Amino acid sequence: MTAAFAGVVALCLGYFTLRSVSAGLPAPRLLPVIPQEAD
Repeated sequence: MTAAFAGVVALCLGYFTLRSVSAGLPAPRLLPVIPQEAD
């Protein structure tokens, strides 16, 4: 149970981190379909 809860918390933190980083970018990544090597 604890491991599952920790996993959910980690996913939420990563999700909000990606959202805050994406908010700072001029264009969202969803418009051009970019492969993973763009990172």
